[in-house]
Amino acid sequence: MGNQLLTDLIDDNYFYLFDLKSFFTAKALDVALLGGPEFEPLVKEINPKPNVVFVISEEPDLPAFYFDLLINLTLHCHTIKSIDIQIDDNNQFILSKEFQPSLTNLPLYTDYTANGIELLWPSRPINLRSGRI
Repeated sequence: MGNQLLTDLIDDNYFYLFDLKSFFTAKALDVALLGGPEFEPLVKEINPKPNVVFVISEEPDLPAFYFDLLINLTLHCHTIKSIDIQIDDNNQFILSKEFQPSLTNLPLYTDYTANGIELLWPSRPINLRSGRI
């Protein structure tokens, strides 16, 4: 019964064109082998967390920028950690009392900001951007 599991090939030249180490390397790198099988990639190239996520809000009363729990599953909280920082007193820089950050007198959003953001992710056929409808 064990004879069926053992190979009859004693010739080393039979495996000349097939290198087992190269086969495993090709499988690990997901390289296509001519006449060979296709492999599942070891590392998925698809990012499960996309960089840009936009959810069209159904509620018009929401502000243009808000914390959506559908996208951010973690709770929105601010934690203040106490860290001992040593400050060099030799280099002191003091701002004048008249200093204000730029754009503080402009609002963060207006009534039209949410509509403008929704134009970046429009519905079909506007999202085709081909010049034809």
